Amino acid sequence: MTEYITLALAGIAAVLSLVCVLIRPKQGATLRDLQNLSQELQEEMRALRTEVGGTIHGTLQSTAELQANAQRQVAEAQNTRLRELSEQLAVRQTALQKAVTDQLQFIEQRMKTGALESEQKLENIRTTMETRIAAMQADNGKRLDEMRHTVDEKLQKTLDEKLQQSFSRVSEQLESVYKGLGEMQTLATGVGDLKKVLSNVKTRGILGEIQLGAILEQILAPEQYAENVATVKGSSERVEYAVRLPGDGTSCVYLPIDAKFPIDAYNSLLDAYDTADAAQVEAAAKVLEQRIRQFAKDIHTVHPCA
Repeated sequence: MTEYITLALAGIAAVLSLVCVLIRPKQGATLRDLQNLSQELQEEMRALRTEVGGTIHGTLQSTAELQANAQRQVAEAQNTRLRELSEQLAVRQTALQKAVTDQLQFIEQRMKTGALESEQKLENIRTTMETRIAAMQADNGKRLDEMRHTVDEKLQKTLDEKLQQSFSRVSEQLESVYKGLGEMQTLATGVGDLKKVLSNVKTRGILGEIQLGAILEQILAPEQYAENVATVKGSSERVEYAVRLPGDGTSCVYLPIDAKFPIDAYNSLLDAYDTADAAQVEAAAKVLEQRIRQFAKDIHTVHPCA
């Protein structure tokens, strides 16, 4: 189409050039000649315009037809290509679907086979475990019976030995008890004799002094106490023992201890307790307290060590 338009423009340019040549005034030309020439030119221009218009119209129509044919060919080619692509895509989709279906069937078959194999393996494992557990239970039962039998024998033997030892020990202890009962009877007789001996005040005082001396000897050093200490300087009243205590820093002082005890007042208190008489118990306790206070008053004077 572009070529046809170029040719039309070239023709118009040639015609204009010819007109310019023709309308150039000639020497000796008359007015009538010019008018005739102008009329001829107009007719030629009209004829040329008509021809050029027809040519352009034909060219445009040819161009439109060519373009329509080209578009139709392109559309047909595209449709053909699309059909081919659709067919290829359908073929590929069918092949892909078949491949996926085959793969899924293969996987399903493998899963079924794996499930069967797993089930078979689990069944084998369960059977093996049951067999082993049954064997272990039987073996454990047998061992437990053996252990029970051994334990029963050891327990029976140990029990017999313990019973024999216990009976021997009980027999020995009963023999010791019988012997102790005899000694207690003898001791009771001796206690009665001792009670008779201690009923003498002087004898009881001597035994108290001996016992007090033994106690002080066990718990104090010899330089920590003294014997037969006078409670007042120059007095003949003495106590059996006196404990040396720190004084003012330059000398020590004596803490007198006497072995006297009012046993008769104490026995009266015990007799009052046996009677369960509160008034009598209170009276006996007061007498015992007064006697003890009197003894303490007799020895309470403290003086420096000699």
